[in-house]
This record gives sequence, structure tokens and C-alpha cells, in this order.
Amino acid sequence: MKQVGLIVFLFLGLSTWGYAAEVGTSADRDSLYVTWNKTKSALPVVYMNLPRFEDAHDRSVVMNLALNYGIGAIYISDGDRAQVKKWIQVLEREAVVAPLVAAKASGVFELPFDGLGEMPEDEIVSCLTDLDLVRQLAEANAATLQDMGVDVLHYDQLPVYFDDLDVQKTLLYWSVLKDSGVSLSFGNGTRAFVSKYQEQINWENVLWLESGAVADHALTKKKPNRAFRKQTKFEGLVIESLDRKSLEDHKKNQWNRGVDVLWSTVNNGSPYLVEQLLHSEVAKKSYFKTAVKKYYQHWHSIQSKPNTIYPTTERFSDRMIYAFKSKAITLIKDEVDYFPIQNLMGYPVYSFSSNEHQSVMGHTMDLYKSGQHYSLDELSAYCPDSAEVNIPLHSHVIVDLSSVFRVSEIQYYVSLIESLADTYQIGVIYQGHWSNLRYLMGLETLLWTPEHDSQSMELMVQVAFGAVDVSGTLPAYLGSTSERMGVSKKSLGRLQYMDPVLLGIDVRKLDQIDSIVAEGIKDQMFPGCQIMMVKDGAVVYQKSFGYLTYDSLVPVAWDHIYDIASITKTAATVPMIMQEVAQGHLDLNGRLGDFSTRFSETDKSDLIVSDMLTHQSGLRSYLPFWKNSEFLIDSAAFYYKKEIKRKKYEYMSVNWEDSISTWIGSSTYNSLKNPDNTYRYLYSDLGFMIMKDAVEEREKMGFDRLVDSLFYNPLSMDHTSYNPLRHFSADQIAPTEQDDSFRHDLLRGQVHDRNAALLGGVSGHAGLFSNSNDLAKYMQMMMQGGYYGGKQYFDPALVQLFTEKTDPKYSRALGWDKPRQAVGNTSKYASERSFGHSGFTGTLVWADPENDLVYVFLSNRVYPDPNNYKLIKSNTRTKIHDLMYESILSGQKVVNHQM
Repeated sequence: MKQVGLIVFLFLGLSTWGYAAEVGTSADRDSLYVTWNKTKSALPVVYMNLPRFEDAHDRSVVMNLALNYGIGAIYISDGDRAQVKKWIQVLEREAVVAPLVAAKASGVFELPFDGLGEMPEDEIVSCLTDLDLVRQLAEANAATLQDMGVDVLHYDQLPVYFDDLDVQKTLLYWSVLKDSGVSLSFGNGTRAFVSKYQEQINWENVLWLESGAVADHALTKKKPNRAFRKQTKFEGLVIESLDRKSLEDHKKNQWNRGVDVLWSTVNNGSPYLVEQLLHSEVAKKSYFKTAVKKYYQHWHSIQSKPNTIYPTTERFSDRMIYAFKSKAITLIKDEVDYFPIQNLMGYPVYSFSSNEHQSVMGHTMDLYKSGQHYSLDELSAYCPDSAEVNIPLHSHVIVDLSSVFRVSEIQYYVSLIESLADTYQIGVIYQGHWSNLRYLMGLETLLWTPEHDSQSMELMVQVAFGAVDVSGTLPAYLGSTSERMGVSKKSLGRLQYMDPVLLGIDVRKLDQIDSIVAEGIKDQMFPGCQIMMVKDGAVVYQKSFGYLTYDSLVPVAWDHIYDIASITKTAATVPMIMQEVAQGHLDLNGRLGDFSTRFSETDKSDLIVSDMLTHQSGLRSYLPFWKNSEFLIDSAAFYYKKEIKRKKYEYMSVNWEDSISTWIGSSTYNSLKNPDNTYRYLYSDLGFMIMKDAVEEREKMGFDRLVDSLFYNPLSMDHTSYNPLRHFSADQIAPTEQDDSFRHDLLRGQVHDRNAALLGGVSGHAGLFSNSNDLAKYMQMMMQGGYYGGKQYFDPALVQLFTEKTDPKYSRALGWDKPRQAVGNTSKYASERSFGHSGFTGTLVWADPENDLVYVFLSNRVYPDPNNYKLIKSNTRTKIHDLMYESILSGQKVVNHQM
């Protein structure tokens, strides 16, 4: 709302006391004109254009004209937002009747001011198909203009080449501005657009219109003017650039020809021109008075208009910027249905880029599928005709051409890529200006974004791997094509990687994790760790802390691998049992003997499968089979140790799998029996060792090969395996125990669990190694009802069956732990639907479908001494889990507690 102030100014010997007083007491449209008519001491029907806000002299001249001559409006074309706002505030405070302020749009959707933060350019908006984002942009820009004190958004030019979608976005943008109290004005350069879309424009929101914006200057002719207004319902002012002839009363006077307002660009002569006009006979004429009256009517309507006020603090949030960047990404062509890449199983990934964001591209790709990354100029060495080196057949090849600008170079690489396309699965990505896109239209697959920054590169890779939808389209006028181009694709449900701020997460809570972990490392609870948080399918927290060992030599990295101990039960044995159930091979309520003959000669054949998975079967918790063995360093093998005399042994080679199965079969049950002959809960490794043997018997394949082929490989869990030294160097693996009593060595890549070691490192209860990123993929697959990466691994009902308690009396689900506040195994905020598991080595995973939250904590707390229980006793892992919940919960739900 413009302020009407009480101020005295003198010019030409005229006092304005009466004018100011009367305006101050009544601001309705009639009194404004009546007051003006008494003194004729202001020129509201003259506007001034201020093209360079930074020019202090011009600003001073315009301010003088507003305060001393009462000009009606000021055009502002640039300037820092905060400085312009401050200047307008002075204007409103000191002017008798503050002039209207019009900002000259620098694009259809762009404001002309600096200091607005990161705002989408027209090129970005043109690629959007999501109209709600256009609405949000309009709301944000309206809030900015209102906050600054700007009343009108003026367009000197409007593009006539817009297609129907662009026009739809433009009209929506203007409609929201109107609802927000921001009026429009059109200059002469908009004529072609105005003529073409005259019937679609809401003319009620157009405050003034330059006479040349309508064909044949119809607005300066009485009959055409009336016809135009009747047809369009335009009730605004007609304006023209001031012709000095209008300082005199004659037929060529612009006001006399029906123009309402004249505008002029500020210069040193502006005060003289205005003063000359004020003294002329023109100001006394009826046509001039009519124009003034009309102006005040519109001025009053602007001030009286109810505005929809959007909070200026939400002017344009990081979340909105992210949405614009994401939705502007355009899959221009995809003739071979390549993006998003669905099948990553067994296919290597290669990238070629010389972009400044090459490292971001490579790292983001590695999060989805470990690959090899090269500079773009090395691409020629990998073509099929090259004698230097060849990429394996059908490999995935992603080429980034963003760093190529010269047409000849673009054509060279396009030709090279076309030769590669017959041999490899290849996709091209391109960041930056649209001008070179026409040279890339011959490619089969082309993914483009107009933004050339690291966040957009990260988003493009996420689109390529099916983590983010792609819906952008390339307007024909940008791509030099006959029609808008773009292929919309839904995501494949892979993990996104996102700043937590974008999901409204309280990062202050997450920052507290650092101090908790630092305290844990200082107290030697663990030398280092990986922590990951996934919210709504997006990794919002992924940090590595400390070192692999206490000597602080090697910092923990995201791709280091940890022995996850008993998480093996849920990340290996559980999915394999689910697979057997899904195929109809296994009845959860059936006897073990109905599924496997391995224990048919023992009482274990009558075990119920679900009882073993919920630890209610009566099996003993643990049997130290390893005590029957001796590890002989010379042969690097375990031998059966048979005592022949006191403290004298003979050693023999045995089949440990058969021996351990036999010992389990002959083992006694625990004593926790109920009156009805069922058993109470007792956590046991033995049931999962049994199930691993049973699955291998059924499938006639090694357990490690089964889980790798069915899950880890298709899920692209490239850092997950049994016996990791077969695939990774020891340097990439976090060490566990300094085992001086059994294996006489530092364990690094060898399973920590001694019974699993006897089984060659592969068991159903322990033996698996992984990192936080891989486990997050697996947990997210379970959270998504068995779906991930475009593949349905399990039916959602089956996932629900395994992750929920089968009996309220049970402590656990089928293989999974459930929240038990009495033992503090998870966050106090975890819902009853949560499921997870812990590992002896210092690991933990939890998923909460109700809150759409996944938590992974990996450490090697057993290094170098497995008797170090500080991590467990301190509840550090659950404290971190609490902070994750508190970062997403409302303040009312957060429980105060001591850290």
C-alpha cells in the first residue's frame, strides 16, 4: 500500500500544504482529483524511466521529480533488490502521493534485480511441463515485488515464438501475479504477442498499455479504442513516449489524441521539461484534467486491491530451486529406450567427460554402479576399431559432451559416438546453452539440462540411473526443430541423493551427530564409522567419520567395506528364504524336514521354519564349533583337533560344513520351554546356519553365489560379498579383531565370527561384508515393498509378512528385529512397523515404513579387541537414530533427553 504522507514542498512559489492535508484525510479516488484540481501542482500523468538505478545522479533527479512534481510512476530496469527496496521506502515515506513503481521484466519469468539469489531463467521455465512450479515462481516473484514496494511488472518485449505450452505458462504466471496484487503493463515491443494472444490475455490485470502495443495505434483513435476496450474489457491507461510537441496545446498534443499518460527517460533536462509542462496551457485543458482523473482512479484501485501475501522468507527456497533444476532436465531423444538404465546386472559402466563437474559425475555414478571414468579425449582409444584397448561388449558407456563448444569438435565426437553405439549401450549427456543442441540431434539418446552447475550434473546422473523422474521438454525454438521434443520417464525407485534441507529436515539436529561420533571415537568406542540416513527414498545424510584404525592413517571413505556380522541374517538369509517362499518351495509354517533332507535323521527335522526365523524354536543360542579346530598358519587352513592324550592332539582335514551340520543335528535344545511345549524367545545363530544349508541343498548352488546372482548383482550392491578379499584389496576393508588366540593375525577381509570362518567364510548367520550405501539400497528395496531399480524382487505382501510380527507375543519378525524399548535396540521414536538388525562388530540397520526412514551405522568396534563393549553400553547408535527422527518430527513429538 502506497503511503500518503504529510510533507511540505515548495516549487514555483506554490505551497502544497492544503494538498497534503486533504490527501492525508481522505484517499478515495474523487478527493485525490479534487485536491489536485485546486492547485494543479503535480503531474501524475507523466512517468519517468530510470534505466540505470546505479546512477546516483539519475536517481536523485527522479526522486526530485517524484517529491517536487508528483510524477505518477517510475520505471526501474535494474539494481540490487535491497537497495531498490530502501530507495522506494524513502520515496513512499516522503512523497505526498507516492508514485507507482514499475519493474521492467528482464524476461517473461525473470525479474530485473540483483540480489534475488538463484532464480530460474526463462530457458529453464520453458523446459518445464509442471505448471505448479510456474505457479510457485509467480508466487515467489510476487512476494519479492510486494516486499520491495513494486506495483507493476512491465514488459517492453514478449516472444512471439512461444508455443502453446509456453503461452499457457505465461498466462498462468500473470494470473497468479494478478491474484497477488501485481499489475501488468505492455510496451510497444509486445505488439506481435498481444495481437496473437489478445483473446487469451486477462486484460483486467493490465494497468496500462503503450499505444503501439496494439496494431495501427488503435488506442489513439476513438472508435478503434472503444472497440478494443469493449472486446477485451481493458480499462487501463494508454501511455506513450513523450513528444515535446505535447507541451503545447494543439491537435498533435498526445493527451488531446486520447493518450492518458506520457513517459520519458530521465536526463538532465527532465526537471525543466516537467516544469515547462506544469506552466503550460496544457495543464489547464479538459483533456489533461480527464487524464489526471483517470490516473487517480487507477492509483486508488491499485492501493485498494486486496493482495494475496506470500511470506518473503519463502521467496525462493532451496527446495524450489532444486525442483526447477530437476524438472528442467530433458530427455530430448531416447530412440533405444536407454535412459533410465534399468539392467545393471553384470554390465560394467564407463564414463567419459572433461567437464569441470567430471568428478561429481563419476562419484554419483559410482553410488549406483561402480565404474571406470576417463577424460573425454580418451574416448577414441576405446572405439571398436582401436588397437589400444576395448571396453567389454555391451558395457554401459555414458559420454558427457558439455565441455565441447566448437562445432567441428562436436561433429567429431558425434561421429565417434555413432560408431560406438553398434557395440555398446551408450548415452550422451549435455549441460549448458541450447545453441549447440542442433548438432547433437543425430544421436540416439540425448539427456540435456540448460543449467551448468554441479548440482544439475548430479541430478542428470540420478535421472540416467532411474532415481529421479524426467519430464522436461525442449521447445522447438531452442532446438531448431519443428516441434517440442522430450521423452517423459518415471524413476525406477533407486535411491536419490539430496541435501536434507530440500526435504525440510532440521539439519541442526543432524549436525549434532558429529559431536556424538567424535566423542565415541575419542573414547575409543570405535576408530571410525559410516552413517547413512534415507528419508522418503533419498539419501539425506551420508558421512564417514574417523579412521579404519586408531593410528589415524587411513580415513574412512564411503566405499570402505565392513564386516556386518549378524546383519548377514537379514541381508542374505532372509531374502533367500523369501525367494524360496515366493517360488512355493518353502512353507513358513511347515517342518524343516519338508524342505530339506539334511537333518532328516535328527530331531531338528521337526523344527518349524517360522520358529527358527523368530528365534522361538528352542535351538541353543550358540555353539563354539571353532573350539574343535586349529588354524595351521603354514597351510592357512582349519583342521579338526582331536585330543589323543591330555593336551596332545592330532589334526585332520574334515568337511566342516558336514561336521557342523552333524553337530547341530545332535545338539540339545535350550531349557526355555513353555507349558504347551513351545519355546520362549532365545536369540540363536543355529537356525540361520541350518537355513543356509537347506537353501543350498534345494538350489544346488553355493549360498554366496545365490545371493549375489539374485540380489546383490541386480541391486548393484557392488561392495557387498562374502569373502571380500576375492574381489577387493585388503586396504578397502576395515579390520576387525587382532586374533592372537585362534587365527594369530589381524583379521582384515576374513570373517570375524569363528564358526563362519570354519565354513569358509560363508554362513547364514555371519560372513557378509558391505558398506552403508549398499545396505541402504537393500533396506530401501524392502521399504518399497520389494521394488527397486525397476524390478519387483518380492511381492509387497511377502515383505510385510516378513517384517511384521507373526504373533504379538513374539519379540521379532521373521528374521528381523522389532522395536523393543525395554532393551533400547532402536530409537524411542521408531514406529511399531520398524524392522532392523544389529551386528556384533558394531553395525546396525533399521527401516521405518511409517516414517519412510532408513538408518545404517557401520563400524569396526571390535578392532582390535572384541571385548570392547563401550559402543553398546553407551547407546551411541540409538542416540544417533533419535537425532535422525528429531530432524524430521515436529517439535511437539520430540522428547528431551541427555546426550
